[in-house]
Amino acid sequence: MEPVFTEIDRITNLDVMGRRNRLLYWATRGATPLCLRAAKLIKDSIQKHGTVILTSGFPVIPNRRPETDGPPGAVVLARAVKTLGATPLLVTDELNLNVHAALAKAVGLKGVEIKTVPVDFVKARETCRSILREHDPSLLIAVERPGANKAGIYRNMRGEDISSLVGKVDPMFVDAARRHIPTIGIGDGGNEIGMGNVFRAVERYIPHGRSIASRTRVRSLVVSAVSNWGAYGIVAALSIIAGRQLTHDAGLERRMIETCVKSGAVDGVTKRAEYGVDGLPSGFHERVVWMLRFMVDRALETG
Repeated sequence: MEPVFTEIDRITNLDVMGRRNRLLYWATRGATPLCLRAAKLIKDSIQKHGTVILTSGFPVIPNRRPETDGPPGAVVLARAVKTLGATPLLVTDELNLNVHAALAKAVGLKGVEIKTVPVDFVKARETCRSILREHDPSLLIAVERPGANKAGIYRNMRGEDISSLVGKVDPMFVDAARRHIPTIGIGDGGNEIGMGNVFRAVERYIPHGRSIASRTRVRSLVVSAVSNWGAYGIVAALSIIAGRQLTHDAGLERRMIETCVKSGAVDGVTKRAEYGVDGLPSGFHERVVWMLRFMVDRALETG
């Protein structure tokens, strides 16, 4: 079964936009495909009725809007862990709240709790600690969530300071590591939570890398060409090792992207309110989803 997991990683790392994500992929790959590694961590970590915290949401400037990459991946993962018996908790900030709420409804996550973290670092740190104390999660997952650089500043791929728009979630991942709670980070550019695992590679290979490189580390890092794809790849790998189809279909992918835009999100590359993610139209993402779902169906049929 190992080849199918390698192909999942390859699909999720199609570098059609020339972002050099594969250089970061190989910097963290090791012997095990990344989506499989994360899927195994999820399967081994989640507990029936236990809480899994998922965070996403990235601001786009100067629009001051949320972007379409991240929240769809987070809610698809949330739906998967709920199907496996865990209780998902979505964490974001005020800027991204409406998008997460609308997406949760779109994928059928009825009654899922969504909490927001403040922009102010001191208040955010206390909020993060409070959430960990209250929910005692078995796992944390970040999907396209900004991570602070070594100076504590949050920057986008152009090197622009976005700190004033970002709810500070990094402290939750730092505290989780101290408490030996497993963590997963999913990113595509080097400035997301989890990219601290490949900090030097980001500095070396990515434009503005020395400025944008996130210092926040996770136990399992998944690098993908689009962060949503990384989340979808994990769900595909999780489907195979769990023996049940957990992926979504192309129709739901289209509806999720439409829901994001109607809730105020924009494409993070074009900065326009259009049905696309990271400069790629909805149809492209639908085909990626179709390929992953087809691979899972085949794997489950052949055993």
